[in-house]
Amino acid sequence: MKNRKGFTLVELIAVIVILGVVILIAATSIGPLITRARKGALGEEGLHMIEAAKYAHKLDEIDEANNIKGSKSICYSLKWLNENDYYDKGKDEGYTGSVLIEYDEETKNYSYKFWLSNGTYVFNNVNEKDYDSELATEGKEAIEDCEGLSKKLPSYTYPDPDPEPEPTPEPEPEEKSLDVCSSPDVIKHDKTIDVNGDGEYDDAGDGGCRYSGNNPNNFICFGKGSENYNNGTSTTCPDENLYRIIGYVPVELSNGNIEYRIKVIKSEYATSEQLGTASMGTSYIKYDSIKRVKKFPTDGFYWHYNAKNDWETSILYQSLNGKYLNSTLGSDAQKIELVKWRVDGHFTTGGTPKNVYDDEKPLELSKAGVPAYVGLMYIHDYSFASSKENWATFISAYNNSLNIENNWLFNSVFEWTITPFSANTWNTFCISYWGEVDVEYGETWWRSYGVRPVFYLKSSVTLSGGDDIDGSDAHPYKVK
Repeated sequence: MKNRKGFTLVELIAVIVILGVVILIAATSIGPLITRARKGALGEEGLHMIEAAKYAHKLDEIDEANNIKGSKSICYSLKWLNENDYYDKGKDEGYTGSVLIEYDEETKNYSYKFWLSNGTYVFNNVNEKDYDSELATEGKEAIEDCEGLSKKLPSYTYPDPDPEPEPTPEPEPEEKSLDVCSSPDVIKHDKTIDVNGDGEYDDAGDGGCRYSGNNPNNFICFGKGSENYNNGTSTTCPDENLYRIIGYVPVELSNGNIEYRIKVIKSEYATSEQLGTASMGTSYIKYDSIKRVKKFPTDGFYWHYNAKNDWETSILYQSLNGKYLNSTLGSDAQKIELVKWRVDGHFTTGGTPKNVYDDEKPLELSKAGVPAYVGLMYIHDYSFASSKENWATFISAYNNSLNIENNWLFNSVFEWTITPFSANTWNTFCISYWGEVDVEYGETWWRSYGVRPVFYLKSSVTLSGGDDIDGSDAHPYKVK
């Protein structure tokens, strides 16, 4: 019979003890390793979450040239990163957390911190540069949705991006000072002028120069309302601010000196609102004739209320140098010269433009002059505005038979001049709607005519033009 021998009780107990010791040793050494591994895995997720936040921040904060568009700190919650598909971890695993990106204005550098919990361990306020898995502690929740941090998403609103730089403006067209006497359609008045080889006709002979012909480019923009013309605000001059240059002519100043000044006339007719006096009815208009104004006058005016042709006491003298000067012209009234207006008048309409001028010219200092800023055109202004072929003709014959459309001051309207008729004390010279110079009584309702104010600019005033400012009514010269 064989002898069978088994483990004794003592031996079994010894084995159990040894196994227990081994298990105890394994538990005390492996447990911390597992804990460290779990913390490390959570910490790695925190670092991944920082990278996701960096990417989101770069899309918002860095332009295509990789330049920082702003300098802001911001917090991204784990929930926001999940919902906007920047980071997948934690959607269904009970993770909570946030990433804070801070910008240091002094160093111009960013720092990155994270808060993260998986329900067992938690990282709180861990800087990316100082990260260590041992920084994790036991905890079920981390700061979520950036609560309590400097910025919060998704409620945080990004500031508006920096505005696009303003485009470099195109250089302003070069302005050129206007020399009236060098302008097209201007005739120099030295003494006589040859007309197409048909002989020499007398001009004013005063050394001045005047626009003549059909419709020269002699417009300027002047008066209250012209401030914004062609200065970047408006490229259009209002109709009520359009004036035309008669010429560069001699005039007697208030101190008695004879000097040359630019003389201008209003393009459109004055209204009762501008003159501050009641309208006397509508001026006679020949509608089938040439029309150079944009608006025909709705108002006509008496020359004088009291059956006189004394300019200094006339209603037009008072109105033109009252409201029109002080209110209608605005600050531009300061650019107007105070001059003496020759108002002795003529005895006949039978003279040529030169004959008329000799009676009205300022060089005859023996004649009286009325100081004023604003007046009306003289008969010689109208006569010399006609084409030079007409200068040998009596002014009473200035009508359609003389091709009157070649006179740019003719507007098909009965219109007053400043010149009294010296043969009596109640008649005044006017322009008829068919073009000739006529004499009319100044106070009856059917003698209420159109009015275009006239004045001289001070020597300090300059006119300028350019490639886009040619003196036409659409692009009048600028006044400075």
